[in-house]
Amino acid sequence: MGPINGSSDAQAAYLNAIHGQLGPRLVFWVNLLLTDFNLQSYAEFLPSKGQSERDLETLGYFAYTGLQNFDRSPKPALEVWDRFRNER
Repeated sequence: MGPINGSSDAQAAYLNAIHGQLGPRLVFWVNLLLTDFNLQSYAEFLPSKGQSERDLETLGYFAYTGLQNFDRSPKPALEVWDRFRNER
């Protein structure tokens, strides 16, 4: 099994859908990650700590769920997230 494919537009649509369904009923909600993982950096680091390639594979499932790219440039979903946050 490989990483789950998605897109920046799909991520923004997901946030809009969650907010539309649950937003009015929640005091707050959280996103798993602000910034994506730099998998290359982890690929270099994990072996030095005795971690297997399989650990990197698992980390890859979550590597692109952040609201920013790993270089901290914003994704479209960050604007959506900020808009919801500022509604409160």
